[in-house]
Amino acid sequence: MTARLPKTPLPARCEYCVAPGVFREDVDAFVSRALVEKSCHSGRKELSPAHSESHYAAFADVSGGRVTTPVAIAHREGPMIVLDCLERYKAPHNPNVVVAAMAAPCAAMPLDRATGDAYAAEWCKTAFESNGLHYARASTSLWKEGAQRQDQSRQAEVDLVCGVAPRLNSGEIELLDNSLLVQQLCCLERRTRSGAHDVIDHPPNGARRPANALAGVVDAVSQRRIVAAYRPRAIRPKAKSGAEHAVRNGRCRRQRDDARLAASLCRNMRKGLAARWCKDLGATI
Repeated sequence: MTARLPKTPLPARCEYCVAPGVFREDVDAFVSRALVEKSCHSGRKELSPAHSESHYAAFADVSGGRVTTPVAIAHREGPMIVLDCLERYKAPHNPNVVVAAMAAPCAAMPLDRATGDAYAAEWCKTAFESNGLHYARASTSLWKEGAQRQDQSRQAEVDLVCGVAPRLNSGEIELLDNSLLVQQLCCLERRTRSGAHDVIDHPPNGARRPANALAGVVDAVSQRRIVAAYRPRAIRPKAKSGAEHAVRNGRCRRQRDDARLAASLCRNMRKGLAARWCKDLGATI
C-alpha cells in the first residue's frame, strides 16, 4: 500500500482509505499531463486522408459566434483512433460562414456527415445540409436513423468527455501535436457530486471546447459504421377468385378426409392384428 500510494494516489485512496474517512478529494485532475503528452504524435499538425476504407468521423462544437467553434476529424485504424484534423474558428465570427468553412476539411476527407450537440435546435442541421453535410446529434448509436432516431437517448457532454480517459489510459488515441489541446485536457477537473456522479469541467475562467470536439469525435468514430443494406419488399400472394378459393378449400377438405381415413384404417388394422395374435396365442396354450 505504501509503495502504490506515490504512484497512483487517487486509486490508492479509493481502495485503501489511507486517511480516516477520506476516500476521494472534492477536485482531482481528469488526466495527467504525462499521459496526454505520451499520446501526442510529435511534429504532426494535420494528417492527410489515409485511404477510403478507413472509417472517418467529424464532430463540430458549434457556437453562436461569441466563443470559439472547433471541428475535429478522426479515423479508425483497428483499435487505434487517430486524430487527423483539429480546426478552431475564433470569436467573434459569423456562424453561417464558419459552417461553410467547416465543410472544406470534411470534403477533403471521405465524409458526408458531421456529428454535433443539440445546439440551436434545427439551425445546425439546416446549415450543414446547405453545405452538403448531413448533421446528426451525438447519441448512443448511429445505426438507426429516420423516424426511429427520436427514440435514442443522446449522451450528455460530460459523458462524452468521460469516455476519453479510458482510451487514453489504454493507448488507443493518437493525438496531434497541439499545445492548446494538451493544455485543455490537462486542465480538466473531476469534481465529485452526490449520488456517485462525477462532473468533468474546466477550472474557473477556463475553456474546453477543443477538448469537447476531441471527446465527440472519439465517440462518433467508435460507433458502428452505417452501411446501406438492400431489404427486398415482401411479395404478397396474388388474390384468388371465389371459384379458386372453393377448389382450394375442397382439395384441402379431401386431403384432410383422406388423412383421417388412413389413420382409422391403421387403428383398425392394429386392433385386428392384436386380436389375431391373442387368438393364436390361446390356441397354442
